[in-house]
Amino acid sequence: MFHKRPRMLFCNILAIALAVGCISPQGAVSMATGTTEAKTDTTQTDDGSADASVDKARKDAAEYSQKKKKAQEILDNLKDAKNNLENYVIQLDKSLNELQLEISHLEENQKELEATIEDTKANLKEAEAAQEQQYNEMKQRIQMVYESGNKRYLDVLLTASSMTDMMNKTEYVSQVSLYDYNILKELKTAKEQVANIKMKLDKDLESNEKLQEEVAKQKENMEVLVEEKKSQIDEYNTSIKGQQEELQKYTQAQQEAENIIAAAEANSNANSGGTAGGGGTTYTGGVFTWPVPGYNQITSYFGSRTSPVAGASSNHRGIDIACDTGAAVVAAASGTVIVAAYNYAEGNYVCIDHGGGVVTVYMHNSSLAVSVGETVAAGQQIASAGSTGVSTGPHCHFGVRVNGAYVDPLGYLQ
Repeated sequence: MFHKRPRMLFCNILAIALAVGCISPQGAVSMATGTTEAKTDTTQTDDGSADASVDKARKDAAEYSQKKKKAQEILDNLKDAKNNLENYVIQLDKSLNELQLEISHLEENQKELEATIEDTKANLKEAEAAQEQQYNEMKQRIQMVYESGNKRYLDVLLTASSMTDMMNKTEYVSQVSLYDYNILKELKTAKEQVANIKMKLDKDLESNEKLQEEVAKQKENMEVLVEEKKSQIDEYNTSIKGQQEELQKYTQAQQEAENIIAAAEANSNANSGGTAGGGGTTYTGGVFTWPVPGYNQITSYFGSRTSPVAGASSNHRGIDIACDTGAAVVAAASGTVIVAAYNYAEGNYVCIDHGGGVVTVYMHNSSLAVSVGETVAAGQQIASAGSTGVSTGPHCHFGVRVNGAYVDPLGYLQ
C-alpha cells in the first residue's frame, strides 16, 4: 500500500529535472561578445575627415546594433532558463510537501501497528492462559476418573509426550469426554491464529519502518536539490543583471554613433544653405507623398512600444507600413540622396535631404534604386520594399528627421 507511491513520486521528480533547460548562467554569459569599444571620435578637421568620421559612426552604429541583438538573445535565454528553474523549484517544493504528508501518514501507521501488536500480544497471552487452564481442568477430570477406578486416563496422561500427542491418544480413549477434546482443539487453533497475526504484524511493522527511512532519505535529498537550484537562481539573477548592464552599454554606444550621424547631416543641411542638392528646391512645408503607394496599413506608430524582436528599438523613431516584398517605395518629397547603403539593423535604407534641415529615412528595403548624390522628385521610386535588417516581415519603416531629431512622420503625411 505504501511502497509504490514514494518511488513513483521520486521518478516524477527526476522526469521534471530532465525537462529543465541545460543552459547555465556562466555558459550564457560566456557567449557575450566583449565589451563596448571606445567612443567614436567626433573631431572633424576637414571635409575628408568628416566623411570618414561619419562613415565610421555608421559602421559603429551597425556593429553595436548587432552586439545589442546578441546581448538581447543571451539575456532572453538567461531569463527563460531562470524561469524554467523557478518552475522546477516550485515542483520540488510541492513534492516535498507530498513527501512530508507521506512521512506523517507512515508515522501514524507505525503507531497503529505498534498498538495492534500490543493488543495481539495480550490476546496471545489470554489464549495461552485459557488453553493451560482447560488443560489443567482436563487433567483434574482424568485424575478423578482414575481415582474412580479407570486407569486408562492416567496412562494417557503419563505416556503422552506432548499436549498434541495426548490429544491424539485421547481420541481413542472413550472415557475422555468429547467436550474436553473439542475445547482443547479450539483453544489450540485460536492460539495458532493469534500467533500468526502477531507474526504478520511484526513483518508489517518492519516494512513500515524501512519505508519511513526510504521516504525520509528522499526528502533529505530533495531538500539538498532545492537549495542547489535556489543557489543557481541567484547566479542567474547576477548574470541577468550583468547582461542588462552590457546591453545598456551597447545601446548608449549605438546612440552616440547615431548622434554623430545626425549631427553630420544637420551640419550638411546648414552648409547647403537650407537647399537640397546645393541649389535644388528648398523644402517649404506641405504634405509629403505617401512613401508606399497602395499600402496604407500602419503596423507600428512613432514613439514608445514593446520591442517586436530582439535588437529592435522600444522607442520607435518612425512608422511601419505593411506591404508586400518588392512594393515600390517612393520619395516623400524632392531632394538629394545622402545615404543609400546597407546597415545590420536598418537593412537596405535610403536617406533623402529635402533642405531646411528635413531628412526622410526609408528602411528594410529588398533593393535600392538610387545612389548617394542623386536628385530625386516626389513620388519617384527609390527602392523596393522588403524585410532586411532587424525586421519581422515585409514593410517600409518611414522616418522624418528635423535638424537631426526624429519627429512623428504623420505630421508631414496628414
